[in-house]
Amino acid sequence: GIRYQSDNAYTMGGKIGISHNVTDHIRIAYSYVMRNVIPLDGTMKVDGYAPERSFGTRVSRYMIWPDKHTAGIAFIGDRFLVDIDIKYIPWSQSFNSSKFILASPWVRTPLGFETNLFQFNLRWKDQIIYSIGCEYKWNEWFTSRAGYSYGKDIIPASGVSPMLGASIEHHLA
Repeated sequence: GIRYQSDNAYTMGGKIGISHNVTDHIRIAYSYVMRNVIPLDGTMKVDGYAPERSFGTRVSRYMIWPDKHTAGIAFIGDRFLVDIDIKYIPWSQSFNSSKFILASPWVRTPLGFETNLFQFNLRWKDQIIYSIGCEYKWNEWFTSRAGYSYGKDIIPASGVSPMLGASIEHHLA
């Protein structure tokens, strides 16, 4: 078995968007969220019998959180709003694999030799997400909202990893 613990990680990100009122009742918009490279260096312990390995070894790792493109249209009334969005996330560019580079060669391969490289092959797919949201203003103090989104599962059976969560196709809010 392995145990991995990341150091605290920080990164800077950015989002830019534009919107345009086509009429008093129709608004279109586009936004772009930039990709982030997140340094996830840390410590990894690899099960074994050698006492010198019980404290773990340093590991170098990073994760690239992909960029995101969103386009939408909103229909605006006096008391209601209906918004339809399409999002594109190129997961395949960032989550094709997840590689850990250990400071010491402690990972035993099926052929019997030890290496300092540990890799999950994820093979995530790109994703298009369709969403619709509604808002209704009952009075000055109370507004209700509801929404639904669908995005096809991005994780193939061969890419399931204990290090990352699952993908959910349907969302209701």
